Amino acid sequence: MRPSGACESSNGTTSRREGALEAEDEMRRKEEGEGMAEAEVEVANWRLLARRIRDWNEEWWVGFGNSMQGCCGTGFVETGILCALDDALACDDADKYVFFDAVHPSERAYKIIADAFINTTSPVFH
Repeated sequence: MRPSGACESSNGTTSRREGALEAEDEMRRKEEGEGMAEAEVEVANWRLLARRIRDWNEEWWVGFGNSMQGCCGTGFVETGILCALDDALACDDADKYVFFDAVHPSERAYKIIADAFINTTSPVFH
């Protein structure tokens, strides 16, 4: 039997994995309806974010305090419209979170992704 609390860290990992699968499904829908270029950009964004989270000790993440929980609500299940409501419970210091909700990066994380994408991709995407 595992000690109490032993699964808490794996719960965050499972949530992130489910978020990545949701993003992959969304990418497939876009790929079918809107063309491959936009889908490729979205996949590239997720890959950049995944690499940054994996390489957490890099200077990219200076100032972030939380990579496993979103800023909105509990940070584990709320997404999209649930966090866009006027009475949504969002943290006061969103810049310290990698994720705004359970699957979407925070504004600061998106800026890091955008900067990395612009600096590492073909000028065709600029």
